[in-house]
Amino acid sequence: MWVLGDAEFFTTSENYTATFISSFTEFWLFRFVDDCMTYAMVLLPCYLFVACFKDEKFETDGNVEGRFNNVFLSILFYGRKFSNKSKMIQASDSEHSSVSTLFSTFLRLCFCFVGLQVTYITWGVLQEKVMTQNYIRRNSAVSNVRSYDGFQDSEFLVFFNRLVAFLISTAVFLLTKPDAVIAPLYEFSYASLANILSSWCQYEALKFISFPAQVLFKCSKVVPVMLMGKVVQRKIYSRHDYTCALMIAIGVSLFMLFGGKQSSTRSTESVTVSGITLMIGYLVFDSFTSNWQNVLFDKYKISSLQMMSGVNMFSCVLTLISLIRQGRLFSSFRFITQHDNFGEDLLLSSLSGAVGQFFIFYTIRHFGAVGFTLMMTIRQALSILISCILYKHDITELGILGIAMVFITIPVKILGNAHLRKRTNFDMIKSSCNLCSVTDFYCIISCSPSTGMIYCYECSLYDWACLRSCRTVPHISAIYCEACTAWDFLCFSVCVPSPTYTVFKLTSWSLSYISIDCSREMGAYRYMQEIWRKKQSDVMRFLLRVRTWHYRQLSAIHRASRPTRPEKARRLGYVAKQGFVIYRVRVRRGGRKRKVTKGQTYGKPKNHGVNQLKMKRSLQSIAEQRVGRRCGALRVLNSYWVGQDSTFKFYEVILVDPMHKAIRRDPDLQWICKPTMKHREMRGLTKAGKRSRGLGKGIGYSQTIGGSRRKAWKRRNTLSLRRKLCFGLSFICMWNKGVKNQ
Repeated sequence: MWVLGDAEFFTTSENYTATFISSFTEFWLFRFVDDCMTYAMVLLPCYLFVACFKDEKFETDGNVEGRFNNVFLSILFYGRKFSNKSKMIQASDSEHSSVSTLFSTFLRLCFCFVGLQVTYITWGVLQEKVMTQNYIRRNSAVSNVRSYDGFQDSEFLVFFNRLVAFLISTAVFLLTKPDAVIAPLYEFSYASLANILSSWCQYEALKFISFPAQVLFKCSKVVPVMLMGKVVQRKIYSRHDYTCALMIAIGVSLFMLFGGKQSSTRSTESVTVSGITLMIGYLVFDSFTSNWQNVLFDKYKISSLQMMSGVNMFSCVLTLISLIRQGRLFSSFRFITQHDNFGEDLLLSSLSGAVGQFFIFYTIRHFGAVGFTLMMTIRQALSILISCILYKHDITELGILGIAMVFITIPVKILGNAHLRKRTNFDMIKSSCNLCSVTDFYCIISCSPSTGMIYCYECSLYDWACLRSCRTVPHISAIYCEACTAWDFLCFSVCVPSPTYTVFKLTSWSLSYISIDCSREMGAYRYMQEIWRKKQSDVMRFLLRVRTWHYRQLSAIHRASRPTRPEKARRLGYVAKQGFVIYRVRVRRGGRKRKVTKGQTYGKPKNHGVNQLKMKRSLQSIAEQRVGRRCGALRVLNSYWVGQDSTFKFYEVILVDPMHKAIRRDPDLQWICKPTMKHREMRGLTKAGKRSRGLGKGIGYSQTIGGSRRKAWKRRNTLSLRRKLCFGLSFICMWNKGVKNQ
């Protein structure tokens, strides 16, 4: 008996241990960590390979295999832009013409809104059905007793959805053949990994919380999107945006804590810690995905099809490897073959999600991450209503209050932003730039004819962010095209026959303009140069007056985040890379003051008899010298004028760090790293200092150290004769040569 009892005890303990291990392995956190480790095993070696060989230049050799490998590595590291000029010009023309009017923008907005609602409401209904409803076994339909099974593998759903989306996007891409601009492939992996994890958390959360609770959680996605936009893209949001985000979060909290009741087919606890944790993970990963896709759109100007293909390709590879390693791939396909209607629901759900991804990328490209989030939030309200009707979810009064708070806050947010933009029309020129993160008093906008992007003079960058903040304020600036007679920011590459473009600055009291000659094709820097040449125009006079006022509030020598005149800085050697620094300095205008005052004038005017002491060196050279003394470890490259008033002249000085590896490795900049180039501004080696070079005397040369020894020796030891004496001099030289030969 004792032996049998011992055997029974050990058998029970072994069964308990096996049950505990199996339940632990089925826990969502264990599977999440297991999947992340699988993705890390695949991605970390790839990232190390990219980090080691990214700086290499892959040149093709003669054989086909080497050419193929080098082309693949080039696309992997740097991307590629194929020269299909006719199609690129046609695509750019159609794109510019499609966005040139307000009515076409409204039609595009309606198209994106309706497409997102139809596709994702269908996708949400089928998603809840796949994860929460049980399916009939096919062999049980023959017998009298029916058996039901539920599908539990969330990663297989992610894999199947991404596979269908990848096949559709690749097929459409090959059929349409748009302008082939390929971004570096490895950069798609960041968005792909975040997209996989967000989808996995979304599917797993349906096992712990109801679908209306999950949908309401998604409505608070505005908050993490704003946070990720501040971190990833350095955007600035107003207090009104943060207040609306807080109201949405309060409404979600009311519903999650007091509002939901689960149906009888599910567990009695509708809200669990696991469900809330999974939804928080979904919000974080999904907000990062949308913001990173926005970064890729702005950086490489790729199309929605290329974004969809690249992200889904990495998603298919990662999820397929994880499913094969864990042995869940074939069991999932077996579930499809053994249950009725599951395959049809899965395929229809994947098709809806794939078509919805087209609308997602298209919406993010034209309206940004926050605009896309607002459209999807409206879709959540309709999804809650349809889900409650189809699957009979019960919602309490506090739950209805939370839902009302969320969906009332959204139109309030939109109307509030419109009111803020309307109020700024009556203020001074003032807008918050999303790129430079400062209050911009002088955001004059021009356009690049090659890319059609907006150029901000404060940011010195081409981006849509300034257009979003400045286009709706009519007194900032606008561009009027005389060919299409419309206020159009993107018609430079379309309206070629127009001989001139007029940049208007509208205020509440005046109208001024600059007429730019565009009879011949010009680049973006040429447009900026033409605007800067019109210094006496009303726009530039107003612009320089406000800028000099802003410069006077700063210290005499201060660092600038970027050059004010990028076209001038480029011509003087500036490159937007590490090792280059821009300093702005002010110098007092006029001559040198006497060290000793005149004293008594004996009834004469106070300045009578006082001679002017003008410097031989230019003020620009003096500005370079002052910056060189302030930044002793840097080398002065060049400088340029940026403004002046009645008292000061303002210059921006380009400095180079000779110890930075990016400078020392550049063959075009290694000359400035030599020891002989130290304090070159003191010795008149810069462009502005060459006028005062030499070993002369006087106040103009007292600050110039050294000079050219060869020039000084040549001046003191040679004789320059006039042209009429050249014949006699040549005769004397020939005579001396003949005497020496004798």
